[in-house]
Amino acid sequence: MIFDKTEKNNLPENVLENGLVNRKNLRLINFDGKSLSLQHELFTNDALIFYKSNSKKAKLKSNKDNHSVEIYFDYFDNLLVWSTVNKGKFIALEPMTGISTFLDENDIFEEKTQVKFLEPNHTSILRFTLKLN
Repeated sequence: MIFDKTEKNNLPENVLENGLVNRKNLRLINFDGKSLSLQHELFTNDALIFYKSNSKKAKLKSNKDNHSVEIYFDYFDNLLVWSTVNKGKFIALEPMTGISTFLDENDIFEEKTQVKFLEPNHTSILRFTLKLN
């Protein structure tokens, strides 16, 4: 997977017992910030959370042929990359405006990190683009 900007190699950790995200106990991955070799072991503890991603474009390239998927996510702050723990034959790329509740947050929705509010009768249109090569 190739990012258009340099990303951090220490990512928030998923707490599998309760579904929360621990932003204080960061998970270090073997990654130069631009090119990440995706291995099944990376998904043992759920998704890779690129929280407050610097990138707005990423490319997932096959290591078997010239096929690739590019994702453009200008309107999103985060990118989650995940697969199944049983060595699934897919990778999910999921742009998000917010992520799961952090371990150190309360349960008041209005106080959640990255929550966006709209005025009554207003809309917000967010989109991402996939390019299949």
